[in-house]
Amino acid sequence: MSYNSRLLLETIPPTIEDREGCYARIPKFLEQHGYAIDAINIPDMRDGEEFGRQRERISQFDFASWIYSVAGLPMVLYRVFVHEQENDHEQWFDKVQNLTQEVVQGGGDSSTRLYGGIDGNTAVGMANNRGINYGGIAI
Repeated sequence: MSYNSRLLLETIPPTIEDREGCYARIPKFLEQHGYAIDAINIPDMRDGEEFGRQRERISQFDFASWIYSVAGLPMVLYRVFVHEQENDHEQWFDKVQNLTQEVVQGGGDSSTRLYGGIDGNTAVGMANNRGINYGGIAI
């Protein structure tokens, strides 16, 4: 039996106040363990919308760009699309498509809640139209 599996490391964009420490630790971690990692997954943290807390973070794009420059590993970017309008999601793809060819798109955490953004079929179609590999998370 043959498996085509990969090991992903997920790292969350740090808060502004934790940036310096995070940026110092990641290269050291990658020196020790980077050989075993196939790609790095970076979620788009929406503290206010998802967790009801406000934290000022380094943007997903800036953090992913920095990690890519340090590690040279493929990036997988996770994005919750249900909070966005179609144009906003298109702009996100415009920004990240040179950084990654793989995205994980997540919907909402409740089937009974209306989020006001695009639906899963629209989000998948956008990735598909750009030739970006996509996965999803269903809750």
